[in-house]
Amino acid sequence: RIVAMNEQGMAYGSNMTFTTGANPPTVTTNAATNIGNFTAQLNGTVNANGQTTTVTFQWGLNTSYGNTISATPGTVTGNNPTAVLANLGGLEYNTTYHFRCVGSSTPGTTYGEDQVFTTLCPSPLQPGAITGPTSVCQGTTGHVYTVPVITYATTYIWTVPAGGTIVAGAGTNSITVDYSTSATSGDVTVTGANVCGNGPT
Repeated sequence: RIVAMNEQGMAYGSNMTFTTGANPPTVTTNAATNIGNFTAQLNGTVNANGQTTTVTFQWGLNTSYGNTISATPGTVTGNNPTAVLANLGGLEYNTTYHFRCVGSSTPGTTYGEDQVFTTLCPSPLQPGAITGPTSVCQGTTGHVYTVPVITYATTYIWTVPAGGTIVAGAGTNSITVDYSTSATSGDVTVTGANVCGNGPT
């Protein structure tokens, strides 16, 4: 109410009321942690500002995201900052991902800032045993050597003895080798490789 006063006394206006509006949540996207070859933990902080707030993370290969995962905890209340997280699995190795924390309540939705992380890059593991002929004659052709699929390998680097020529399968886990009439004895070896580097031979 409004109040007026002079030498004759005081006068009071009629009572009126108003209601303050509720604030949307305050949301911060924090750096990812526990980053592995195929996993990562997303982190954020949410202040519900007194309103029951649902919390999620958006994530994907770019700022269009395309994927949503519920946070833990999935609901935040009260007026204090609350740490939230989500664990991702099934990611691609050596890949950059974008993510942001999102809080939604009756007054509105708040989007945290974009963050990025890159999954780790594993080198190929130890190859298994190579199968193929261990004794060949000079001047013969069509000898096949095969190694079991090497984990994390995207290509295969083979070496053959002097006078041997890989005629098929280069870069794969199975090659065909021809030997010239001057071929010499030696080792057939294979190494798994990917964008992260070469593995053991």
